[in-house]
Amino acid sequence: MRDPRKSAAVIAGVFSQTSGSDLLNLPAVENNIRGLARVLRDPDVWGLPGERCVEMPQPTREQFLSAVGEAGAATDTLFVYFAGHGIIHPATDRFYLALPDFNSEGEYATKAIRYADLQDLLWEPRIKARHKVIVLDTCFSARAFDESMGGKNTVYQMLRTRGACTLVSSDVTETSRAPQGADYTAYTARLISTLQGGIEDEEETLTLQAIHQNVRERLRSAGISTPRILGADDTPLVRIARNRAFGGPTESGGTRMPSSMDQWQDFQDELFRLLKAELGTGQSDVRVERSLPWDTRLGPQREGERLLTFFEHRTLLENRFTALTTRSVKFSHSKNGIGGAQVDYTDLRRWSVKIEPVESLWYKYKQARAEWYGKPVYAHPTPPYEVLLTCDETTFRVPHGKVGDARLRNLLAKVRDLTRKYELDLPV
Repeated sequence: MRDPRKSAAVIAGVFSQTSGSDLLNLPAVENNIRGLARVLRDPDVWGLPGERCVEMPQPTREQFLSAVGEAGAATDTLFVYFAGHGIIHPATDRFYLALPDFNSEGEYATKAIRYADLQDLLWEPRIKARHKVIVLDTCFSARAFDESMGGKNTVYQMLRTRGACTLVSSDVTETSRAPQGADYTAYTARLISTLQGGIEDEEETLTLQAIHQNVRERLRSAGISTPRILGADDTPLVRIARNRAFGGPTESGGTRMPSSMDQWQDFQDELFRLLKAELGTGQSDVRVERSLPWDTRLGPQREGERLLTFFEHRTLLENRFTALTTRSVKFSHSKNGIGGAQVDYTDLRRWSVKIEPVESLWYKYKQARAEWYGKPVYAHPTPPYEVLLTCDETTFRVPHGKVGDARLRNLLAKVRDLTRKYELDLPV
């Protein structure tokens, strides 16, 4: 373990753009800064003293580089994190970190930080840190490797990267994921939960390589991005975290199980892919997005909750609907005896899903008419069906709209099985 008393960290991020910027806001980055700083200060993880872990929301170029320079006086390990927009200069192909007032029409030199400038700073004589850890959660962040390697001279490349380990959230041509309404960006959510929950079957302390590999596997399995790591010597083996999954639960409550936040992040990613696969093709009247505009008929929107899909079933007497959000299945059907109902995913694993025929008066009339005229069985009318969610003594009817009863039944069954897979608990 690197000595936290002789180490320092700068945790920076840009989450809100000024009116002159043409980049999107990234509200999850604000939580990234607080969450990562908190876990690095945790004595059960690394235990950085509070004054040695500097949080820098919305920094200017001068503030960020100055903070890194001051933190570099630490003699053991310097940890530098930046989250926000990664941008490529259109003429020089250089990699930059965008600041709050950046506009892609220009001002790269003053309203963005060229990554090479950060690299130059880290190798100034005043930087005493023996080990340097750089973590970038931005789009195209693997472009930082080009800046790190600098030139084609092998000796120069080794000197340029010696003693440093760079972890990035995405490959050279990949965008990083920051879903609207999510608590954290996709990469940092898994980085925090890996540090916070530990890694099973790993040693008592975690190397940067082990942390990176765990985050990488989870992001790739979720189909999000391909994080990368660069270290020219043994810096990927630097250890900055106690493994809270080592040897079972710790006295402070560490556990082998993934954190609740971690479970929800992975579940929501897989849920979206499931909905996209089941409803995203061949259903022009059914939209599936990571964050659709909230419909007031769904009731109050909980913090962090996003609408993924919504479809209606209009009749002469009522307008029925079903929606799947990142937290629950919501629906409205007059036969439920209430205006609207919902089943949270934390509870859905207990419910069964089935369909049953509805023998309405109109169907009975058509059936009797077919029998009166002696029509063969295959010419008799097909009864309409309803999709039912049942648990204990409760049964809800779920409108299927143009999705179709059998298709909705199969979809809800798959969502239910997904909640069982992740054993969801209430999110934290």
